[in-house]
Amino acid sequence: SGTLAQLRGDKRTDDQITSFERRVQMASAQRAWAVTKIQADSDEPFVVEKIAKAVHVGWARSVVSTWAPEYGIEPLGNLTLTEQGLMDSFNFSTAQGYNIYKQRVLLASQRYTLPDESVQRGVPVVPEASKHFYRVAAEVLLNACQRLNSDAASKKVVRHDKFAFAELK
Repeated sequence: SGTLAQLRGDKRTDDQITSFERRVQMASAQRAWAVTKIQADSDEPFVVEKIAKAVHVGWARSVVSTWAPEYGIEPLGNLTLTEQGLMDSFNFSTAQGYNIYKQRVLLASQRYTLPDESVQRGVPVVPEASKHFYRVAAEVLLNACQRLNSDAASKKVVRHDKFAFAELK
């Protein structure tokens, strides 16, 4: 469903959300859910920032390999890949489709850094202002996990912003 998009303020109905968006959101949620379950089964506290990073990684990996025919982003014949393993312009029926793909690749190449993580100079990172959307999705998944698992409900939760989601309890 369009839940992740709605959390971002997207007012479209489920009928208006494309199958591409659904597939990418599902990949994002599945990766983050796996991290959430691993955290639930460990003796360590939940770390929302790690779940949020998994939301981004799931999205980033899916967005560069999921076809979106409605935007002309669909493979034509055999795939032609660049040296970096990305699709070449020959794979797209329109220049617009290729340009959308290139923009997605740029966003997907951004690294979601944890507060204690350093990154080499020149490596693009997800801007702090954009991390909020990933954190919201992480909080929703964490809340679902805690409601489904009574042991998880009593675990400590480490948050980047300690007060933003206190009302979810």
